[in-house]
Amino acid sequence: MFVTKLLIKKELQQIFKSYFYNTKKNKARSKASIILCFIGFAAVMIGILGMMFGVLANSMCATLSIYGLDWLYFVLMTLMSIVMGVFGTVFTTYSSLYMAKDNDMLLSLPIPVRSILISRIFATYVMDIMYAGVVFIPAIIVYCANDFSFKVLISSLLFFIQLTLFILTLSCALGYVVAKLSTKLKNKSYITTIASLLLIGIYYFVYYKASVALQSLENALFYGDILKDKVYLLYLLGQACTGNFLYLILVILVSVVLFMMVWYLLKKSFLKILSATNKVEKLKVKKLPVQA
Repeated sequence: MFVTKLLIKKELQQIFKSYFYNTKKNKARSKASIILCFIGFAAVMIGILGMMFGVLANSMCATLSIYGLDWLYFVLMTLMSIVMGVFGTVFTTYSSLYMAKDNDMLLSLPIPVRSILISRIFATYVMDIMYAGVVFIPAIIVYCANDFSFKVLISSLLFFIQLTLFILTLSCALGYVVAKLSTKLKNKSYITTIASLLLIGIYYFVYYKASVALQSLENALFYGDILKDKVYLLYLLGQACTGNFLYLILVILVSVVLFMMVWYLLKKSFLKILSATNKVEKLKVKKLPVQA
C-alpha cells in the first residue's frame, strides 16, 4: 500500500510537472509562479469550458424541464460528458500505461504490477473527473438553479461519480485497443490520428444532434419519444439522474462490473503488451566486399 501511494503521488506530480518545474530554465518554479499556473488552468477549465457547457445546458434545461423531459436533458449532458472525458484521456491512458518512459525501471524493481497499474489508472481517473466535470457539474448547477430538488441533486451527484468510473472504463478499454493495434503496426502515429479523428467526429455528432433536438419543442418531444422507445437504456440513465434511485443503483452496479472486467483484462495483458511495444527493431547488416 505504501508503494502504491508513492507511485500515485509520482503520477500526479507528473501530470502537473510543468506547473512545478520550468524545463526551459531547468529549475523549480517559485510559489507565486505555481499559483499563477494553477489559476490559469482553473480559468481555462472552469471559466472557459465550464462556462461554455453551462450556457449550452441552460439553453436545454429551460426548454426540456418545463415539459417533463428532465431525463432527456441529463441524457444529452451525459453523452457530452462521456465524449469529452474519453477524448481527453484515452491517449493519456495509452501513453501512461504502455509507453511511459519509466516502465522498464519500475518493472526492474521489486514492485508489484498491480501497484503500477493502480497508480497509472488513478492518474487517468483524476483527468476523467476534470474533463467530465466541466460538462456535467455545470449541468447540475444549471438544473438546480432552474428547478431545485434535493432528491435530484443527490442522485445527479451520485450519478456523476459512477459516470467518471464508466468514462475511466472506456478510456482504459480504448487505451488497451490502441496498444494492441500499435503492436501490429510499425507507424503508431496512424492509430493516434485515426482515433483522434473518430473521437472528434463522435463529439461533433452528439453536439449536432443536441442542437437539432432543441430547435423546437416538437423536435425535443419527437427525439425524446424515440429514445424512450428504441433506446430504453438512455431513458434509464436519465431517470437515474432525476431521482429514481432504483435505476441509479442498477447503473452503478453495471459500471462497477464493467470496470472490474477491464481491470482484470489490463492486469492479465499489461506485461505482454508492454514487452511487445518495447521490441527493438533488428538492423539488417549488409556485407560489402573488402578491397585489398
